[in-house]
Amino acid sequence: PFPPDGSGSYYPSTDSSGNFDIGVSAGTWNIALESERTAASNLVSFSINLPVVDNVNQSGLVFVALRATQQITGFVREGSTGITNVQMYGNATINGTNYLSGASYTDGSGNYVLKVVNGSWNVQLNNFDLNQRGFVSANNQTVVINNAAGVANFSLTRYSNTISLANPRLQGSQFSLDATGDSGR
Repeated sequence: PFPPDGSGSYYPSTDSSGNFDIGVSAGTWNIALESERTAASNLVSFSINLPVVDNVNQSGLVFVALRATQQITGFVREGSTGITNVQMYGNATINGTNYLSGASYTDGSGNYVLKVVNGSWNVQLNNFDLNQRGFVSANNQTVVINNAAGVANFSLTRYSNTISLANPRLQGSQFSLDATGDSGR
């Protein structure tokens, strides 16, 4: 199972033939290649949810990673200043299988590269991390790759940190007012 904190994650290595063996408990497990090694190996990973039943071995499963043939490039900036170390992701459904680009991080100028194949890619960044840095969440972008590279640029804005208070009311011993600020803040 894939809890947000990663506590149920396992990272087995494949043997020289690409096989792996791991014991898990019942549940639905997400199987994919580890994202940083995927990118370093110029691969695009599959992402498959596999139901597992206790005491039932599943063997002979074949998962196919694709060799990256194209790339999506872009920048993450606030004005003209690049935002460094932002984790970027890409995913696409191709012939019924969900594929993931390896994770990429923006460099010192805010630039990034995602390795992909032909398809319609949903490009996104780690908004949780950006929110912690004071930035408003960025919308995902769709980039269609058809035998040529693609581009997805992200221009960020900071939260205003302004909260407006209005319409104070007193009803009996209860005081209330309206507070307005940035969404998600």
